[in-house]
Amino acid sequence: MIRLRAAVLVSVLVGSFAACSSSSDSAGGKQNSVDLLVSVQTLEVPRARPSTARQFTTMVKISVGNPSSEPVTVKRIDVESVGAGPFTIAPSSRTFNQVLEPKREATYQIFAEATVDPTEADVARSEGIVVVRGNVLFETPSGPSRRVFVQRIGTTVGTFGSD
Repeated sequence: MIRLRAAVLVSVLVGSFAACSSSSDSAGGKQNSVDLLVSVQTLEVPRARPSTARQFTTMVKISVGNPSSEPVTVKRIDVESVGAGPFTIAPSSRTFNQVLEPKREATYQIFAEATVDPTEADVARSEGIVVVRGNVLFETPSGPSRRVFVQRIGTTVGTFGSD
């Protein structure tokens, strides 16, 4: 009987914990009908950097699409890398406050500090697959919301670091 009560208590506590941890991404308890389409388009490594550099600035290009029939305002985008890869991207944010009209798509650029994996023998070859995680914080007519994304992306050598 005591084991049964303990099992029921554990079930209730686990259920309560799960209910508390699953919070709405909308403000004020309103259901937000907008679900933005987000994808990392490119992750550019600067072309002109010394082969001995262990830290550099990378450019992350993120495409955001608004498939809804109402405009949204992209407030801020946060990015960082997760897991192992040729380099790690430090958590970075950029504020935009730009309106994204219905049925439109826009590309946003974020510059982030990156650190090359110390096991990489040749820093100049720090191209490969990086997992990028982030948030797009946006405002809709029903209130603030966010879209979380995680995507594997191959790095490309860009032109933004060359003189």
